[in-house]
Amino acid sequence: MSKKLLKNVAIITPLKDEKDNIPILVEKISKQKHPIKYWVIVENGSTDGSKELLSKFKKIENVENFIVLHFSLPTEKYELGIKYATVVNQGFQYIRKNNIIDELDFIGILDADCFPGPTYYQDLIKFMEKDPQLGIASGLAYSLDGVYDGKSKNWVRGNCRLWKIECFREAGYIIGPSADALSVCKAELKGWKAETLKELSYQCREVGNKVNYAYYGYSAYFRGIPPMYATIKIIKYFAIGQFKNAKGYCDGYFSSYFRKKERINDQDILNYFSKSLRRKLNS
Repeated sequence: MSKKLLKNVAIITPLKDEKDNIPILVEKISKQKHPIKYWVIVENGSTDGSKELLSKFKKIENVENFIVLHFSLPTEKYELGIKYATVVNQGFQYIRKNNIIDELDFIGILDADCFPGPTYYQDLIKFMEKDPQLGIASGLAYSLDGVYDGKSKNWVRGNCRLWKIECFREAGYIIGPSADALSVCKAELKGWKAETLKELSYQCREVGNKVNYAYYGYSAYFRGIPPMYATIKIIKYFAIGQFKNAKGYCDGYFSSYFRKKERINDQDILNYFSKSLRRKLNS
């Protein structure tokens, strides 16, 4: 591929206690068909030797600029999801503060337990360039032994996604529970599209329900999902026999609702999600 045609890509990786995954991750990035301009790892208080192992990597094949940031949260009392997004955002802030964003065509997130195949970024970039309005995209996630993650095939995954830099500039990355959903919403409100390349896959160390469904209930409340929609979701979980998930979602949503917990301070996003049920019924 001609160097003039290459697109500049930056990847942000949040990382804590991933010593066993680091060599696999480095290998996966070094074998990408499309080179990476910047790879920023945000290491967050590891105690398993990850810091020491990362310090041994001075240069990564196929990565022009390899940067490791060490970041400690001011408090460990962050809400689940908000903590993750805060760590990721340190990488994005580094890109902005150092004016690296002006060099880029694409920027993305790659979690430390996600392993893309050699053509992942090459294929995703080609896919996104076919549609000028396509601002966020990802492949689909499978476990290491090939089990599909079970989520909607139309939902852009947050742990191995790319933004066009123009979309990222306009919509940004929003810190909060389910930051991936909030960021997609903001992009769509700005006129961008978010789509998956269904023929493209990547592997994850774990696939499935890694968090209690109370988190998903709280996340729905935070972004403005109305009570009726949440109730329908709970009934759906009961109907398919997921009683634990139904109870967790119910507790997370309605405990937040009756306690009047804080919601996202963005009226456009609140309005968007408040109409979720109407859009569902009209689709």
